[in-house]
Order: sequence, then C-alpha cells, then structure tokens
Amino acid sequence: MKKAGIVCGCGPASTVEYYNGLLELHHKKYGISSCPRIVLDSVNMKDIDDNLYSGNFKGAQDIVVESVKNLEKAGADFGAIACNTLHYGWADMSKKFGIPVISILDASVEYIKEKGYKNVLILASGTTLKNGLYADTLEAAGITHVVPNADDIEIIANIVYPNLENGIVVPEEKETMIKLCEKYIANDNCDAVLLGCTEIPIMIKEGDLSVDIIDTTKIHIKKISEYIYKEE
Repeated sequence: MKKAGIVCGCGPASTVEYYNGLLELHHKKYGISSCPRIVLDSVNMKDIDDNLYSGNFKGAQDIVVESVKNLEKAGADFGAIACNTLHYGWADMSKKFGIPVISILDASVEYIKEKGYKNVLILASGTTLKNGLYADTLEAAGITHVVPNADDIEIIANIVYPNLENGIVVPEEKETMIKLCEKYIANDNCDAVLLGCTEIPIMIKEGDLSVDIIDTTKIHIKKISEYIYKEE
C-alpha cells in the first residue's frame, strides 16, 4: 500500500471531503478497522489567494511546489493537489515535483471521454474560469465546452468565496447556481456540467440539475485511491 500525500487547505472544506472520501473507499476494500496511509500538508489559503488575486500565479505555484516537497520529505510515495485552481500552469509546475502527482485535470478529461459527453458546461471558481484552466484543458482534449459569460462568472465567484470555500451552503445561493446552470443547459444544449472547483460539489449534488454532473473532486479521489493500491 502506497502512502498518499495531499496538498490541502484550499479550501478547508474540500480537505475534509478528500480525507473522508479516501477513508470511505479504503473501508469498502479493507473494512472499517483499517485506514489508508495519508500525509497532509495544509497550505495557507490566504497566501494562495493573495497571489492569485494579484495575478501572481508563479507565487501560488511556488507554494504548491514547496508543499509537494514537504510531502516527499514526510515519506509520501506520490501526491495530489486538492484544488482545481492550483493546477494552473500544470505542464511547467509538474516538472518540479520529485514524486508522481496525480492531476485532477487528466482524471477529469479521462472520465468525460469515458462517458462520451458532447457539450460540457464548466462551473468553477472565478479564478479558474477567468484563467481558462478547464477551457484550455478540454479544448486540448477535443471536448466541446461552454464557459459562462463575464457577469455570470462574477455571480459564481461570489458564491464560491467565501461561503462555499469554507463549507457554508446558503440555500438562496444554491438556487441561484442551479438557475444559472439550467440557463446554459437549455440555451447551449449542454449534456453535463463540470464542477471544476473542489467546493462546488458540497452545494451541487447529482439530481440537482437536469443533466449529469462531473464531480471532479470525486473523480480525483477515486484516482488517488486506485494509485494507493496500485501493484498490490
């Protein structure tokens, strides 16, 4: 069994989702008396946000690289980053890692292709939507997608932060998010909605929308779990 290392803390709510999700999958495999070997390195969310909101993506990436190094020093056999936004600049950043790190982007693209979705609405944090992280990733993979307009991105951003990022679901905000999604589903004939922020699945669940959701958090957790037991 490999020891997993998770870069976490962005935000705190999704950190809990990752840990509980890995525990749940492990318990299904080995029973509740056994636990997976996991190392967590929690970064300071304010340091990350200060860098992102000022446009200093390299500063945010440097924090991630240092965090992965901490995981390696703690004996992690591989790592994962429990945040979509922090995968920005993945091609360059991943070259600096001393251990394998499982990409949420790669895992999500693989899942979408397996399911055969034809037109995916991207729902994510304001930063992720504005920097084109998932738009560029899906474009490179040949997956047709829809990005919300600038006004709707601001609405989404204000729902994700600070409430959702800290695990707070406001019913009125959930209603707003659902209406926003359904508008694009109807107007652009989307057949799935990608939840490209690890906190959004805390609010939007399967069955809340008229089409399937692509829960990148759950997809990523499953990939991490599979890697823990790889070559057993």
